[in-house]
Amino acid sequence: MYPVQQAVAHGKALPNLFSATDEVYHARLRRAVATSYSMTNIVQFELLVNSTITAFIDILQKLFTNNGEVSTTCDFGTWLHFFAFDVIGEITWSKRLGFVDQGVDIEGIIHNVDKAFAYFAVVGYPQGEWFIQC
Repeated sequence: MYPVQQAVAHGKALPNLFSATDEVYHARLRRAVATSYSMTNIVQFELLVNSTITAFIDILQKLFTNNGEVSTTCDFGTWLHFFAFDVIGEITWSKRLGFVDQGVDIEGIIHNVDKAFAYFAVVGYPQGEWFIQC
């Protein structure tokens, strides 16, 4: 499944952290970003995540409650998707991408990610293994 996740430039595969099969190369890539995911650094993101949590709760209360009572149904799975992508935006670019604020899949990003994973699931397995798992 790794080769299908690699970008191609000028006819050559470009392995990345998620698609590299060479263990030495993968370790070198992982080392370059590992400190960003240390607990010390993750804790520093708490204020950014709190900002998105506050916006998330405010929007859900506004849209789905009336004086504390549930006023309409909420597709919570979809809203959690919006929340997750806004947290990623907040941590990566210091601003939410607008999923929670607008209540929509901004530019079809979530839809396209889902389509890509569906593609990787099908083409990423050798044919024999795919049929065995089905």
